[in-house]
Amino acid sequence: MFDKNTIPNGLIIGILVPLIGFPLMYGLFTGLESIGIMDDAGFRPQFKIRTTAIIAIAINAYILNKFQAKRATDSMRGVTIATFIYVIVWMAVFAKTIL
Repeated sequence: MFDKNTIPNGLIIGILVPLIGFPLMYGLFTGLESIGIMDDAGFRPQFKIRTTAIIAIAINAYILNKFQAKRATDSMRGVTIATFIYVIVWMAVFAKTIL
């Protein structure tokens, strides 16, 4: 899938990677919390879900780097579009808890 240099290919990858990464990381953090290694006490409301979501979105930077190494500019555009959409949604959902 990294071989095709098209905007739809980049959009698909840019949408799927955070959708797969978020539940994996959230499950990891929940597991670490249940065995006592992590604790979100003392943080702002929704800290764990907010931080996990932004890290999942940031994984797209790794995908952008891979496409840049292959000079796949159209795929990079697709990933960038998906990332901007995720950031706008993240800001809309968590605006009240950050301010």
